[in-house]
Amino acid sequence: VMRFWLDFGVDGFRVDAIAQVIKDDRLRSNPINPSYRVDPASPDYDPYLAQLHVWDGMRPEVLDVVRGMRKVVDEYEGDRCLVGETAVLERDRYAKLLGDGSSLLHLGFDFHPILASSIPEIRQAVEATSAALHPDVWPTLALSNHDQDRHVTRLTGGTVGDDVQARLAAAALLLQRGTPFIYYGEEIGLPNTVVPDDRLLDPVGLVERERGRRLPIRPGLPAAGYGRDPARTPMPWTDEPGGGFTAEGQQPWLPLGDPSRNVASQSGDAVSVLSWYRRLIALRRSSAALVAGDYEPVKAPEGVWAFLRIHGSERVLVSLAHGERSWMSIRDVGRLVGDEEARELTVLEGTHRVAGSRVPAMGPIALEQGEVVVLVLRRAS
Repeated sequence: VMRFWLDFGVDGFRVDAIAQVIKDDRLRSNPINPSYRVDPASPDYDPYLAQLHVWDGMRPEVLDVVRGMRKVVDEYEGDRCLVGETAVLERDRYAKLLGDGSSLLHLGFDFHPILASSIPEIRQAVEATSAALHPDVWPTLALSNHDQDRHVTRLTGGTVGDDVQARLAAAALLLQRGTPFIYYGEEIGLPNTVVPDDRLLDPVGLVERERGRRLPIRPGLPAAGYGRDPARTPMPWTDEPGGGFTAEGQQPWLPLGDPSRNVASQSGDAVSVLSWYRRLIALRRSSAALVAGDYEPVKAPEGVWAFLRIHGSERVLVSLAHGERSWMSIRDVGRLVGDEEARELTVLEGTHRVAGSRVPAMGPIALEQGEVVVLVLRRAS
């Protein structure tokens, strides 16, 4: 089957639930999780968490299956790729599916950022996972998918869009070391959409509704609906009836969200979330440091996530001010990796600053709440 599609010229495959592709050869039941003490009669009871997943996932044979798939992909010329849906939260087990990058998956989704509910949690997740991987493995970056709440909703706890959080998250996704994946809608800052009970389609949601239970990760979202449907609603292309997704008068399989948050209105807005995504993608493509550079965290005030991307002689400093307004000194950063003679540094991109503007190299700079600024410390020679 893989060769059939590779012969057609596909670039690769997303491999669903790869850790669960093999079950125990004796079909043994998972043991009960002794630390999970929720009453089975309670609406909050989760049968998945009530088990220790010993026999139904990450069996030793799983790696043999992945090696076989990789061998097939490697038969073909070009950059063919295997992307695993690696929903394995134990980082040592997750790392096994990637190995040293030579014979298993090329990329594998890390679910820790996909479950994170703040910018600091995203930082902790990507740094911890990177430390657990073999040095030759390339990270995989994603903040949302079809099974979890959209990250704007997780970051705000609601179903109303928040452009500040959307921009911070975009920078965390697109300026990191690794291959970023964008889940449709996040490039316009789309939050979860409210799905009435009578419009539910997700089997998980239907069971939850019957039990009166909502997923543990969404305790503050009773208005959004049950299950996964609130993160699966149609892409709003325009503010017209049907959202440009379907013809006027026709009803899509799930309801559309806020009609004012759509692609058409944001395409012509220079300060929209969509324009910010486009600018960051263009910036990433223009910089070897942002495409392939190493990641080095930088000491910064509380509420600021600052890091360097380093490739050859090119040095880029990224700062995300997710807390209150603060002052950040770049003096030490500049002396460490930049041009000691420089009096000013160039802004490559920013939410509050114009690209091409300058900031002092030897003194502190004020970072507004929600600000993202990307500075070049040293250009590629």
